[in-house]
Amino acid sequence: MIPIKKNYNDFLKQIELLAEKILTCTDENKTYIYLKAYKALIYLYSLNKKRAIYVEEIEKNAYYKDLDKRKTKEELDLADNFFLEEKSALRDIIYKDLFYDVNLLDTFSNSSFYQKNYKLYNKKFNSEELYDILVNFLKTENKEMLSILEELIEEKRFYYLKDKRNIKANALTLFNPIDKKNNILIRKNLVTLNFLEAYIHEIAHVFDARELVAKTDEFETAIYSSRSVLNETISTFYSLDLYEYLLKNSLYKENAIVGLFNTLTAYTLTMDSAYLLCTLEKDEFVQVKDTFPTKGTLLKIIQEKNSDMVNDNISPKYLKEEIDISETLQYTYGYLLSKTLLKDKSNLAKFLRIRNNFLIEKELHKEDFDLSADPKILTKHLEEYLD
Repeated sequence: MIPIKKNYNDFLKQIELLAEKILTCTDENKTYIYLKAYKALIYLYSLNKKRAIYVEEIEKNAYYKDLDKRKTKEELDLADNFFLEEKSALRDIIYKDLFYDVNLLDTFSNSSFYQKNYKLYNKKFNSEELYDILVNFLKTENKEMLSILEELIEEKRFYYLKDKRNIKANALTLFNPIDKKNNILIRKNLVTLNFLEAYIHEIAHVFDARELVAKTDEFETAIYSSRSVLNETISTFYSLDLYEYLLKNSLYKENAIVGLFNTLTAYTLTMDSAYLLCTLEKDEFVQVKDTFPTKGTLLKIIQEKNSDMVNDNISPKYLKEEIDISETLQYTYGYLLSKTLLKDKSNLAKFLRIRNNFLIEKELHKEDFDLSADPKILTKHLEEYLD
């Protein structure tokens, strides 16, 4: 069992320490990342306790005025410029992957196997049994992540994520730049395969942050954790690797197949959003980049210049789906790169070596990282269960 704390009182100590650092900090970049962590912890604490807290003294910091707004704009400008440079190449890669995935997933969803077993993903298991699988998976795939898990348990860094109205995710990880450690917030203990995947995903984020902070500093790590399009690569890789591990070792095989299908479907929907973004011209992207546009909004912009893209069969639910641009690009790159890493796991060490600042993505091309890796690397498992 992994103990999950329902009480957020520990956050108060972290908030107080961050406030002290902000008040006395004489470095603009460090002030910024302390402020980001401070605001995130206050937000989470306030949601949990149903009351707001704030330390007014931090406003005495010489850099405080407009710092958050100004530095956030700098980060977003970096991300936007990178996307505009890469979007044509990314669109072509997504199209090839998306075309294959959508057809295979659609066929699988109509198979007799899925129609009979679609509820298996949420089947509850014994927590100790799943914990043993988690430990054995980490022993096999990344012993450092096992050490991180043990440390997180010992230091009681797992917290119950209760709020559903304001936070949609099943889990999240928050990097604290003072102690250079992470808090993991999660909705449930180990009871289903989807939460086994969630634990691995978040532990991988902690591993990723520790690897990076050891090579750079807490500022670069904090920016990477929030803005870099590579931020979801390691976490996505280990999430998907879990299904490879379960299937290879014949562990909950049918449940794993259904889980893999659901996970791939989610990434396909994300890549669909990314494809729409990649189809926008620069001025059109600038028009929506600071918003949460719906897919309907993007389609309307695209269709104004290309009437052939009009599709009368698109569901109203699809058109109303909002897009978080930053997360969409992070998970798209994460998924595409993960397939490259799964095809040849020796690439993982290479990836960890070269990804150490925001625009390091350009180095991927020099290291022969092929984003258009074999699209069947994961879906091949589903093909065995088609009618």
